[in-house]
Amino acid sequence: MTDDKIINHVIKIVLDHDVKPGDHAGGSGHLSYVSYEVKNVLKEDILNNVLNVKCTYDKTVVSEFTIEPYNPPYVYSHEKLISIIDCTDFIADDIPSEIPSNGNFERQILRYIDYYLLKIEQEYGDCRAPVRFPPYFHSVTPQENPTRYYAFIDVDLGDDETLAFISMNQDSMLPAVKKILKERFGMAF
Repeated sequence: MTDDKIINHVIKIVLDHDVKPGDHAGGSGHLSYVSYEVKNVLKEDILNNVLNVKCTYDKTVVSEFTIEPYNPPYVYSHEKLISIIDCTDFIADDIPSEIPSNGNFERQILRYIDYYLLKIEQEYGDCRAPVRFPPYFHSVTPQENPTRYYAFIDVDLGDDETLAFISMNQDSMLPAVKKILKERFGMAF
């Protein structure tokens, strides 16, 4: 399905999005530097074209008040589940949608997730959505390969999980998102 290079790339994109490494200034103007270090990556079995990757990492915050050993940096341990879905060859014409399929894949997925969350809110009320808005996107064109497209949707059900959709074909992204959301959460629009 996916090789280690792609898995490591996906982990880096997700953790960069979650941790936001680099220089930061707090509300009071105090400076800090945030970084992370991946400690362990565990790949689980592939089931239904989904590879689950559990990643443990340490997030380190060094402030302007950090002085070793008296006031060491803050280190927080986290665990992240990333479900990688390879949807390059995915075609699903059987899932109906009121979202037109013209345009680029980012706009299609944004509109679908927006519509999906609106329908859930209308049916079940506020704060019942299983995913966070907005999803985020990435694309890479390596020298030796065609462009690879990525779409990331954070799951909001208590666990720290991200659904990572990977494809070399933009047209397969939206049908794969629809299928996975229907399988995982039982709703399709």
